[in-house]
Amino acid sequence: MKKLLVLSALLGLLALPAFSADVSFGGDLTFGFITDFDAEAEDSGATIDMTGSVDDYNAVAISLNGIGGAVGTEKAVITTDIGAWLGLGDIGVSLQWGYDDPDVAAFGDVTNWETEAFYGLSPAEYWGLDLLVSYGVFELEVAANPADVGDLGYLLAGVAVKEAIEGLNAEVFYFQNASAYDVFDEGVILFDAGYAGAFGDVDVEAGVNFQYNMGAGDAWAYGIGLTGAYNIAYAEVSLYGDETDALDTMTAAVHVGPFADMATLFAALDMSFADATAETFQGAEFGLEFETGATWWAVGYQINNEAFLGYNAPDVLPDGGLFFYWDINY
Repeated sequence: MKKLLVLSALLGLLALPAFSADVSFGGDLTFGFITDFDAEAEDSGATIDMTGSVDDYNAVAISLNGIGGAVGTEKAVITTDIGAWLGLGDIGVSLQWGYDDPDVAAFGDVTNWETEAFYGLSPAEYWGLDLLVSYGVFELEVAANPADVGDLGYLLAGVAVKEAIEGLNAEVFYFQNASAYDVFDEGVILFDAGYAGAFGDVDVEAGVNFQYNMGAGDAWAYGIGLTGAYNIAYAEVSLYGDETDALDTMTAAVHVGPFADMATLFAALDMSFADATAETFQGAEFGLEFETGATWWAVGYQINNEAFLGYNAPDVLPDGGLFFYWDINY
């Protein structure tokens, strides 16, 4: 099934320009390594994205990823603008069908915690339908897929309020994955909210997400994030907690620059306050990052194996080391 999906997506990449005059390509290439001069670990990845309009009402999006020589499909979907087809004016109605990863953490980039990952609830992939209805500041979304004949494998239903107050977005939704839950009342209720604005000369972003798991002994978890930027300085802090430890983890980072339109200094810290953790200090890293057009790269030193940049696998280099990371978006 996986090979068939990859082959279908590759054929779609080749065929899309033939029936669409509005085709765009993009993607991302990454490479990083870390070394303590006795051992080394490295990581690389690549994505290829293509979008195109089939006609006035239908569009296709395909994304492939390649890691370690293997090619996989991240997305292969068709989106139909039903609202435009029916001439509904200010009422937006779109239906998406295909293969995709469910997006149920709109503000994960603000809080640094993806709520659906707290208990491993998010399926890695799914075939399904996603219906989105919007009017003014309100959005209603329902997404589902069949696991087997007669069974529901995945369900997401929720409502979002966007920019009712300038800079503020919020959503609440219900999420169920049949691989983890058998009945409707054992799903998860999630709430996300995010704000972006300015107070004087300081640009601020804040986010919070909360999850209540009805099928795991009233389990809950939350994430809070705050960022601030002033002149050439940028700082961020995030907190995470759950029913076991109200304050489990805290991360913080500071960026200062760029200097001479080139280099930015950065430092990051990771701490754990969980009762089961022997040490509060979990790790840190510091170094320089550079942007040259679409290319971003960083060099620095990492203490312990808490990898903020995401390329040092746990326990590979438990004491950290000197690292380099390179990324280009095209």
